[in-house]
Amino acid sequence: MPPACIDWHVASTLAVGSVVHRVELPAVSSTQLAFYCAAVRVADPIHYDREFARRFGFPKLVVNGSLRISWLIRALADLVSPPDFVSSIKCSHRGPMFAGDALALEVVVSDAPQITEAGCELPCRVIGRVDGKLIDQADGTLFLVRR
Repeated sequence: MPPACIDWHVASTLAVGSVVHRVELPAVSSTQLAFYCAAVRVADPIHYDREFARRFGFPKLVVNGSLRISWLIRALADLVSPPDFVSSIKCSHRGPMFAGDALALEVVVSDAPQITEAGCELPCRVIGRVDGKLIDQADGTLFLVRR
């Protein structure tokens, strides 16, 4: 279940380092990776051919970077509802993720909220970990309309 959306008034009171959302995703299966590759037309066999992935030194199928980014964006988007929106996002991968891995995401306030006449800009960092190890990070800004 998604968290309650954050409104501009609540956002304006959040301290740097506040955790505003946590989500534990289930382990990714090889079947899910194959279907994702077919759906988005990814042709790189490291995502759906175990033997090919092994030949290139990977112990298992590699989870697509675009799929991982969609989870980071979703973690931020879960916090807003119209007319609020995610105004910016920059994602980076810090390590590989493989079939069978479960991603834990945490959204943290990364800088002081900026209050304007129109609302509140809330800088956030999404941290993605597998077994406690950092593998993904996204820095984004939520814009929460004053109402």
